[in-house]
Amino acid sequence: MTDAASSMPISHPPLTLEEIEEARTRIEGAAIRTPLVRLDVDAPETEIYLKLEVLQPVGSFKIRGAGSLIGSVGSDDLADGVWTASAGNMAQAVAWFARREGLPCTVVMPDTAPDAKTSAVERLGASIVTVTFDEWLAVFRSRAFPGMQGLFVHPFSDRRVMAGNATIGVEILEDLPEVDAVVIPYGGGGLSCGIASAIRALAPRTTVFAAEIATAAPLSASLAAGEPVEVTYTPSFVDGIGNPAVFPEMFELARTLLDGEALRRTIVRIAHEIVERNPDLETVALVGIHTRGVPLAQRLRGLIGEFTSAEVALGTLDITFHRDDVHVRGGGAPLHPQPVVKATRLDFPLEGRTCVLCDDVLYTGRTIRAAIDALFDYGRPARVQLAVLVDRGHRELPIRPDYVGKNLPTSHDERVQVQLVEVDEVDRVLLVPKGGTDG
Repeated sequence: MTDAASSMPISHPPLTLEEIEEARTRIEGAAIRTPLVRLDVDAPETEIYLKLEVLQPVGSFKIRGAGSLIGSVGSDDLADGVWTASAGNMAQAVAWFARREGLPCTVVMPDTAPDAKTSAVERLGASIVTVTFDEWLAVFRSRAFPGMQGLFVHPFSDRRVMAGNATIGVEILEDLPEVDAVVIPYGGGGLSCGIASAIRALAPRTTVFAAEIATAAPLSASLAAGEPVEVTYTPSFVDGIGNPAVFPEMFELARTLLDGEALRRTIVRIAHEIVERNPDLETVALVGIHTRGVPLAQRLRGLIGEFTSAEVALGTLDITFHRDDVHVRGGGAPLHPQPVVKATRLDFPLEGRTCVLCDDVLYTGRTIRAAIDALFDYGRPARVQLAVLVDRGHRELPIRPDYVGKNLPTSHDERVQVQLVEVDEVDRVLLVPKGGTDG
């Protein structure tokens, strides 16, 4: 790889289910389907399961990503062999495939790698080039190293590697469809972003947590800052999942809670749930709360029409002067120097209606309280339901949604940002630093 090519910015659009299924086919016969075993632990009202990737031929999940990448190329690309940079696990996976295919293999390893890992790599027939920890990290960015030839297998920042890792998420959902949360070590992000891609596409209600070691936790700091940052790195016995920085291309994937396809699936599911719960659709009205609740209501109306041919009433609601924070926010600073009032359109009588309020994010409940007050200024509906794309918790008022796209535990220092193509030219849900207000 030339220096010019290696310096080009890298970007990873969200993985698709098609890519994940293709990876699953490529690794069949090499990676095994590992069991999901319940942990025998005294945890009241909690079930903990372990996905035993230690049972893979090389003792780790890395065989999935390595096999997915190597299996995606032809013999010409493998003519000069393969190489990687790894503290041990990806090194063993690439060496395992190289031995199976009769290919030369070289691994750039940090001088902090334990003897057990280097010995395992050498037993698999690979050559090792030992460098300093900083030199080793630099390979991940440059994707090049003096004297190296052949196919470079990036241990995390490659779509095919992440797609191989994502097959773990598919297997988890097949074995435990109602799983509430999945906890994944972050490291470079290839494992967590891969598994998260599968889970948010197939089970968007499931929460995915990225785990970092306290001695090297750049993702947490980067999410708080809203951009990739470097942190103080302290070497430890788990260097393989530690890092002083988050790679920009992985940061964008990691902070995307729902991508366009997953968001579409979520809205489709909410539309189905509204239909199932309200058999008399002629009495239903979808009311979008400005701003992003409006396109949500419009999409739901369109989908319900596709499913049932019913023309559900549609309205918009401005809540500006019903908010309890229109004049001040925390610290007494003005929330808006000049509040922007948008149109309320309710071109139908509310009496006897089931009004489904639609909003993007449910947080304290104060936005919905204001919406209910505003709605009742125009009439007295028979009932009011609530549909939200994200419920992030931290309720301050006794308000609960009827339809939820995704439950997302967050801290008060974080903000969930929903972006919809009608307003933002893109469909996605992001975790961003605290700023502004949620509902």
